[in-house]
Amino acid sequence: MNRTGKKQYELAAEIGVPPQTVNRWLNGKAAVSKAYSVILKSKGIIP
Repeated sequence: MNRTGKKQYELAAEIGVPPQTVNRWLNGKAAVSKAYSVILKSKGIIP
């Protein structure tokens, strides 16, 4: 999130998930699925 300068709600809207989902990913309360991992990698959000 720091690399892109996006807010959690902006990322959530961009990839089509609720903001709470992004929050759970960032806080380690939920794992990112393989499908969303691919999307996040393609957008440069995660390495």
